[in-house]
Amino acid sequence: MTTYGSISQNEAGNTFSPTPRSSKSKIATVIVAGIAITAIFFLYILVTKPSESGSAWPSVVYSGILSALNEYKGTLKPNAVMGAGRPTTTTEATANNWTKIDEKCVLHLGYPWAFQGEVTEGAPVTLYFSKETQHDDGKLTGIAVHYYDGVAPAKMIENSIFSKGTNYDTIQVAFRNEDTDVCGEGLLPHNDPLVDVILAGDKGRISIPMTDDVAEKSGKWARGACLSNMGTHWEHDIVGGSSITFEAENLFPIIPMYDEKDGSFNAIFFQAPAPMQNWDDDYCGVPNPSAPPTKEILECLTKTNMWDGGPGNMQENVPPLYMCSNFCADTCELTGAAGSPAIFTTMHWWFVESANITACATGIGPACAPK
Repeated sequence: MTTYGSISQNEAGNTFSPTPRSSKSKIATVIVAGIAITAIFFLYILVTKPSESGSAWPSVVYSGILSALNEYKGTLKPNAVMGAGRPTTTTEATANNWTKIDEKCVLHLGYPWAFQGEVTEGAPVTLYFSKETQHDDGKLTGIAVHYYDGVAPAKMIENSIFSKGTNYDTIQVAFRNEDTDVCGEGLLPHNDPLVDVILAGDKGRISIPMTDDVAEKSGKWARGACLSNMGTHWEHDIVGGSSITFEAENLFPIIPMYDEKDGSFNAIFFQAPAPMQNWDDDYCGVPNPSAPPTKEILECLTKTNMWDGGPGNMQENVPPLYMCSNFCADTCELTGAAGSPAIFTTMHWWFVESANITACATGIGPACAPK
């Protein structure tokens, strides 16, 4: 359309009544106001809509073999080995009796939450979440496990893998990298799986490999056994690296597990070289994975803490439960665990659904023979 002064004329020569300038000004004002209102509306939607920030890893978490029967289980569904479902958001945490225990954020980890608001021998775990906002849940950003009774090896404390405490010693694990502000009010960015041990005294972090290929190429981890509903275990020795010394004080306290099929990350377990579970061997007996549980075992499982249910893993290679079942080695002779008999206790944490864990093609350690 061609314009001549205040008279508009289309290409066919038809003329339109001129619009007074005052009317044009009013129309322009209305248009500008409409644009502003629309912009404010969409801004409101963006601000008030619950965020879907990043991949929100981990989206599922389970912990403690046979823990879904005790008083710390919460209401989330268990996995295939009765590991209790754990909260991945602050809304889930509140609904499952976890409470924020400090308004001060812990650098690299987040805001600390404890079961029923207190770290205890029954619930020796802290969950860390990012900051809750008016419109967004806090996301799970880390965990800590607290070792009571001086069980954490002195060498691990000397190497800052544990922090020394009055009532317990603590190992802290972050799920976000060092560049992520887990304490701020901003949305958390996309994150791939990450498990980093935060060293005490702000001395850095130790990264757990997130695939078996990375573990192998590092030269610091030794391939262990593949166990059902877990994956292939890899072990690290702070003295020998991938050459395991089999001395309790040298065994890195976290053992990762990877999928048998593609080497992706499934789980970790924390290990303690001592009995940590509430378990009366004489009354409860020893759970047999291949047999239905007795009524005594079922009763005892209601009284356990957050460590894996049962009596623990024997230091001596005596079935059905022994620590060397996690290793693949011609000679697996562990030493240095406490107890009579000597026991290692584990606390498993899964970050995938059991249905997504590939079945093992080999048997338990230390032989790890093909099935």
